[in-house]
Amino acid sequence: MPRAALDERALEALRRVRLVELGTPLTVTEFKTTLREQYSMLQLDTEAALMAIPALLPSEMDVRKKLFVEIQKVLSARTEIDGEVAERLQRVAGLFNIDPAAPDNESKLTLRPMKDLKKVS
Repeated sequence: MPRAALDERALEALRRVRLVELGTPLTVTEFKTTLREQYSMLQLDTEAALMAIPALLPSEMDVRKKLFVEIQKVLSARTEIDGEVAERLQRVAGLFNIDPAAPDNESKLTLRPMKDLKKVS
């Protein structure tokens, strides 16, 4: 699995995700518990967990876009988003019902799927 470990940059990006307004703010303990639960669900049944994402998201598109930008920041904290990670993130963008390349998206990141990467000798 790509990016198995988190470093300080990724953890800081995750802390910022917690600050995105979604109603009642979570405490640090609640946030950590939620992350652990979500990770466990992904490990048990990845497809079902991913298919549940749209129903869990707020209906406001601007909040969805902010959340997606924060996800991109977490993933790009250590290195550029490309390959398999870019493909997975593109799928998540579809679940969020957003286009990460759209001009109104706050992110300037470009997702490069594995098939678009050149082999380095």
